[in-house]
Amino acid sequence: MLLFKKKNLKKIILFTVFQLLGITYIIGQESKITIIDSKSKEPIPFAHVCFEELGTNKKNYLVSDKDGSVQNTITNRFIIAISYVGYKNYIDTLQPKKNYEIALIPQVFDLDQVIVTASFTPQKADKSIYNVKVIDSRKIELKAANNLADVLKDEVNFQVTYDPALGSGLKLKGLSGNNVKILIDGVPVIGRMGGNIDLNQLNLYNVDHVEVVEGPMSVVYGSNALAGAINIITKENLHSNFNVTVNTYYENKGTYNVDGIVAFKKKNHSYSFSGGRKFFGGVYLDVDTNRSQSWKPKEQYNADFYYTYKKNDYKIKYQASFMNERLLDKGDQLPYTYQTAFDSWFYSRRLNNRVEYHQKLKSDLFLNVSLSHAFYRREKQTYVKDFIDNTSEHVNGTVNDTTLSNAFAYKVLFGNQNDKKKINFLTGLDLNYETASGKRILNK
Repeated sequence: MLLFKKKNLKKIILFTVFQLLGITYIIGQESKITIIDSKSKEPIPFAHVCFEELGTNKKNYLVSDKDGSVQNTITNRFIIAISYVGYKNYIDTLQPKKNYEIALIPQVFDLDQVIVTASFTPQKADKSIYNVKVIDSRKIELKAANNLADVLKDEVNFQVTYDPALGSGLKLKGLSGNNVKILIDGVPVIGRMGGNIDLNQLNLYNVDHVEVVEGPMSVVYGSNALAGAINIITKENLHSNFNVTVNTYYENKGTYNVDGIVAFKKKNHSYSFSGGRKFFGGVYLDVDTNRSQSWKPKEQYNADFYYTYKKNDYKIKYQASFMNERLLDKGDQLPYTYQTAFDSWFYSRRLNNRVEYHQKLKSDLFLNVSLSHAFYRREKQTYVKDFIDNTSEHVNGTVNDTTLSNAFAYKVLFGNQNDKKKINFLTGLDLNYETASGKRILNK
């Protein structure tokens, strides 16, 4: 009987030891919580996690590690709260001693983006009946884009072509550039050469964003908008009392650019002065040993100015921009003598002036008036280069050419704009007058 008691005692002691070890293991066991992205399933490191034990209100604050995991030592039911920038906050009640995988839902804040292309008045992008694509200043900066060609060359449905003398051309959905309307702040850009606007002449140093509408826009912009419209929206200082920006750009292929903006605001008055110089040495990919370089050297100067007066319910703005470019087309030495060559200089100038007036009448009614003038001149001058005397003599005759374009646009709009109303109206007048002269036009 004593032996039986000793055997039972050993069993009881062993059973008690195992029980105690099991309880100790359970008490010391930690649950792991892994935090992931609900879409990509990737772990989210450095998320803020708060554990709150029910009944005792005991709280524990942790941060997820590089694998998106945290260890929970709370032994009772608890409330967990997880927060991370760019994701919706997560709150739930969980059981202890269990492993959980929690997926956070990304949260995107869509600002009400206002567009002006494809409509006569500014409106929210989601209210437009057209699909307007916006290339904002952040994307332009990431592309290191200097002109409109740099922005559009890798966009879907766009094909940018390059000509050593005429500059950059454009095709949209297979339609050539003479079917694409290009505007700056709603004012048409003139001066097409070979049917295209030289995109290299449309600089972006003072541009806020670019709006693109693909598809026929002839109802709004005329017959040369069959493929679509591109509207370049320039920057406007709305808040800063004083702002200075300077940019430089350098490429080892012979590109040197510098530009800057000075903007200031005093009470109801806003001013902005901007300008820049761009230089391309004519070297591109391979070493060009010919005198007539495949890529032509060119130099470009730009200057822009605007003045705005805004008070209560009306606004007046005057805007002016100027561009001057010269391009050198060197000729190869003439055969037999090799003493002379023909060189051509191409001079391009753009000048735009624009005045606009906005008036808000009563609650929903508005009146918009704008008047603009655009001037374009492209001149070709030919010279004979004498290598013996090292002189250049101007050549008279048909080898020279001058193309001129002038465009006047007048627009007045009156209507109401209220998203809460089922019916809004708009009436107005849009007049455009353009003249052109050149050697390839009948009677010039």
